[in-house]
Amino acid sequence: MDPSIKPRMRIVCGEVRQDGRYLILQRRADGTLPLQWQFPGGRVRPGESDHEALYRSFQERLGCRPQIVGEPLLQVTHEYADYDLTLVLYRCDLGGQEYRADRVQALAWISKEEFDGYELLAADRRTAELLSMRDVTTNQLSLDSVLDPNTESALVVPIEPASDAQEPHGRQFIVKVASTREEIRALQALRFQVFYDEMHAKADPTLARLKLDMDIWDTVAEHLIVLQRLPDQKDRAMVVGTLRLVRRERLLPGLSFYTAQSFDLSPLLASFDRVVEVGRFCVARHLRGGRVILMLWNQLTDFVNTHETQALFGCGSFHGTDPQEHQAVFAELYRTRLVPEQFRPRVTVPNHVALEQFAASTEGPPAKSELPPLIRSYLRLGAQVSDAAIIDEQFNTVYVCIVLILDAERMSQQQTSLAKGWAPLKEKVRETT
Repeated sequence: MDPSIKPRMRIVCGEVRQDGRYLILQRRADGTLPLQWQFPGGRVRPGESDHEALYRSFQERLGCRPQIVGEPLLQVTHEYADYDLTLVLYRCDLGGQEYRADRVQALAWISKEEFDGYELLAADRRTAELLSMRDVTTNQLSLDSVLDPNTESALVVPIEPASDAQEPHGRQFIVKVASTREEIRALQALRFQVFYDEMHAKADPTLARLKLDMDIWDTVAEHLIVLQRLPDQKDRAMVVGTLRLVRRERLLPGLSFYTAQSFDLSPLLASFDRVVEVGRFCVARHLRGGRVILMLWNQLTDFVNTHETQALFGCGSFHGTDPQEHQAVFAELYRTRLVPEQFRPRVTVPNHVALEQFAASTEGPPAKSELPPLIRSYLRLGAQVSDAAIIDEQFNTVYVCIVLILDAERMSQQQTSLAKGWAPLKEKVRETT
């Protein structure tokens, strides 16, 4: 093993809140990192899932079993002298259970304003800072959410009215980067309607109350949106499509990409400086025929050119949590579309399946209908995938990591294809280039 490569440690912790206060634990005086404070949780042991590690750690330190709510809230990385640490934070609910301090020095319930008064471990301190930032955003959105989120009014935002001279043909759609709080709230409402109401993802209580799909990455992302003008209101439009873009240079210190919750991206990030994570793609149900997708692709092309992007990556999802339903697709992807090993993201969570196990499938190439539109578009541009797929119970999907390398020789050709927008594949997956 290369001595310059430090071991990696994965830690899972719980955000336990009660009356606006967070539960933290003080490490024992006779242990490692004595008397420092941390969020409840512990190390993920080999073969354990994140949830299994959380259940075990809570039982060992608090004598209770938490209810884990939803997907991770955030992920923080920190480099220690002897190892690199990744801390993944989940929202946890004790559900009124009794708890006690086992194998810890003390417990404390503190407000976010009191974090500075406690000597937190380095990764936990950064987590606390990000939580405070998230709470400010959530509180602002909660105070501002005066529209009924169960109706289309939650998607409506103010726009500059266009005169007949400016828009003689009544341009129906506007595509732009979201720039106001109202636009951010509206795109989050659209995401909630698509991912949670339509696709039946499991929302945590805060998101369910607000009817918004939001997380810490929204605060550092640039959001592409498509607005549809309202026919009876010149100064109003509805958000009907959105795509989230996160550039590497916009990440907060210690904050990893969203995709890094499930994949080790270090091979990719070590090879390319200017990378963009693409995610949270969705379009309103009544406009999924292709036009809105086309506009988002064209705007993405401009974004790629402006920032001289070298690689795009993100999660490509298939509906349902049974990988066997997609075995023909996975077999073809494994045979023809793996990311080169020197760039390939490596799965870091146990709830996955290796695509290799489908390689012997004799079902033949998948039909076009078996590939979700977004994945078809990426493949058409030459994208490649990870060698494993993650089973995501919360979002009711199975997803792979998709990587599109925009190398210099193919950049012009790829961007020309990208500018043509979305179109269903006319050829089988193995025939795409």
